[in-house]
Amino acid sequence: MIDISRLPKELLGLSQYVGWKYEFDHKTQKQKKPPFNPHTGYKASITDPKTWGTMEQALAAVEKYKLNGIGFVFTEENGIIANDLDDCLIDGQPNELAASVLAKIPQTYIEVSPSGNGLHFLLYGKMPGNGKGKKNDSLGVEMYGTSRYFTITGNRYTNCADNIAHDNGVLEWIYSTYLSPKKQSKSKKKADNQANIQQHIGSHLTDERLLEMANAAKDGAAFDTLWRGSWQGKYPSQSEADFALCGKLAFWSNRDEEQMHRLFRQSGLMRDKWDTPHFAGGLTYGQVTVRNACDFTKETYTPKTPIQQTPLAVFEQGGAYYRKRGENIERLC
Repeated sequence: MIDISRLPKELLGLSQYVGWKYEFDHKTQKQKKPPFNPHTGYKASITDPKTWGTMEQALAAVEKYKLNGIGFVFTEENGIIANDLDDCLIDGQPNELAASVLAKIPQTYIEVSPSGNGLHFLLYGKMPGNGKGKKNDSLGVEMYGTSRYFTITGNRYTNCADNIAHDNGVLEWIYSTYLSPKKQSKSKKKADNQANIQQHIGSHLTDERLLEMANAAKDGAAFDTLWRGSWQGKYPSQSEADFALCGKLAFWSNRDEEQMHRLFRQSGLMRDKWDTPHFAGGLTYGQVTVRNACDFTKETYTPKTPIQQTPLAVFEQGGAYYRKRGENIERLC
């Protein structure tokens, strides 16, 4: 049962609570969490206050109607903006997106979602954009201020605050960065599209050439350390080391997920966990790690001219690495 004392005091006296229960959606093949009326045990409506109740009533309904937990309905009157970062925790550690967000938000109430893999946090503020909620499924980011309910667990994240803070400008940043990026100008979009046409999709390198170039690059020593599976003392956990190596593989492979998986399995970081389902929908730890690394790798290696036309060789001499292209020799490190 949820520990009421661990919830922010601003929520305790409100009558905006519902119950919720897992239901499998055969259409999407995913588990859903529809809200339930704490008074009747039937489905609730997030726009009808008569189907909501107090926290005590919602908690009693969990026992009476065999529900999975309670939830809170957000309304414009409260001025509370709910944020959801889905599947952002790996072994309890935030991925790069979550770490970026957590570094910017003020001290406020943050809790771990029912799955144990996501984070919810609350802020007083105004919903950016047109005032309506927004969701980015590919990144797992959501933001709502009204006509929406979130599950409430009371499972506080680390040493978060026990109150709801006021927005410090981070809501607009989250919205513009992850939910509604600024549209490119027509000329910029045309140039990007042309660049995409000119370069083939997927990796430009064979597995062997990728490893050769990654080791010979300026950060080659860091790549080699990760490749050999040596992360202790350099990363808080192996999961963060996994993500770091995948980020480097994403750069050199042009975000080619198939090649990234293939190469990671050859590294010293490979472990059974890589193929273990850890997320909703049966996604494995490895699939999510590779996908997240690709999402956050904005720039990738792209040869200026087709490799087939310009032979490239990397070699070591006198403790330094050099790259030979045609008759030109360039020192790498």
